[in-house]
Amino acid sequence: MIHFKPEVVPSDICKISPFLRIIISEVEAYFIENQIGRVLITSLMSDHVGDRISKTHADGRGCDISIKELDELHQERLRFHLNSIHGKAWGTRPTDKPNIPTRVALIHGEGENKHLHLQVRKNINLSIH
Repeated sequence: MIHFKPEVVPSDICKISPFLRIIISEVEAYFIENQIGRVLITSLMSDHVGDRISKTHADGRGCDISIKELDELHQERLRFHLNSIHGKAWGTRPTDKPNIPTRVALIHGEGENKHLHLQVRKNINLSIH
């Protein structure tokens, strides 16, 4: 089951990108399969309205998930799993770093602030070429 920090509005999950919802569901499946406890979304949309640094959360394309319950091996496995499946099709990269692969999952922060940041790019095209 997915849980939310008090400042996160749970109904925002219905407003986010469907691609981000798929990735969150995969995080939940990983936690269940590995008996890791609960998925805690620490940031979603409403808690980032007016954020001047990045609009990815407010736009419904990004979220943060607590990884306190995961050891470092599980953190890296989860990050690698999500990026290997969805990074190429749905991922992003910094505009100033065109040579790094696109990704949907990134681990940020230190100590208590360490979290999994999920982000999908704008205008995902589902057409088959």
